[in-house]
Amino acid sequence: MLSKANVAPRDAVQNCIQYYRRGRFADALRVLGQLLEHYPNDPYIFNIHAATLLKIGSYEEAVLSAKRAIELRPDYIEAQGNLASAHFELNDLERAEAAATQILATAPADLTGLIIGAECALSREDKTDAEAKVAALQQHHRSSARTWSLSAKLHRLNGNLAQALQSCRNSLSIDSGRESVVVMYIGLLIESTQLKEAEQGLVHAARAWPQSAALTHLRAQLR
Repeated sequence: MLSKANVAPRDAVQNCIQYYRRGRFADALRVLGQLLEHYPNDPYIFNIHAATLLKIGSYEEAVLSAKRAIELRPDYIEAQGNLASAHFELNDLERAEAAATQILATAPADLTGLIIGAECALSREDKTDAEAKVAALQQHHRSSARTWSLSAKLHRLNGNLAQALQSCRNSLSIDSGRESVVVMYIGLLIESTQLKEAEQGLVHAARAWPQSAALTHLRAQLR
């Protein structure tokens, strides 16, 4: 139980959350830094700090803040999710999967736990584990774009290109702004020899991500 002296004022916390939601991550980090100086035992502040650091790609620092949040509150599922995500972004799949497994032991339907667990299983090409986690995502989180992008990866691993393409379409219908899914979709079109559609997709994608190395690589495959 935290004493009032250890908990940051909620209005200050709400300011940070508003900055975060508006994409003003530098402002959020500035205020969070001030709060952490005055309230070094508030796990909620450390968790918001970790989440914000994830957004700007400071993954090593995100690991430290998420760990501190968990030290202060061991049952903090959201902080465990941020820890798993940071480890995954650092390509530390062993620690990422360990964190995801810990989350799912307590909350079997947790979105982040299932996403990171599925990503790690796919990286290991463990089809059985990946299928179980993707099935759970489809059961509990059908409205998440990540559910369908992971479904696409699984179908691709199993050689089901038509189903992989449909899962990509489902993902993009929810969130069309994820470059990695667009790249996967165009790559699947090329693999399926749907070259006209792939060319059209590249034209549209190049407008959104003109400096994308992945799109340049795909374009070279069509020449």
